[in-house]
Amino acid sequence: MAGHVGTKVRLRYLPHFDGRIEVFSTEGWGRRLGSAYLAAAATPAQRQALSGSVRAGPER
Repeated sequence: MAGHVGTKVRLRYLPHFDGRIEVFSTEGWGRRLGSAYLAAAATPAQRQALSGSVRAGPER
């Protein structure tokens, strides 16, 4: 989860979705931060989007 280094999170694992977890913030009502995928399961488009967001830095 690029841009969220140091953020405390809660993970939700859905047994019927192999290779993916849902990530929520621990603050407040647990705002959904997004889905996280196994690196080996990422599509080329997902890898490219991640490397572009890492180079750009956090959106804060």
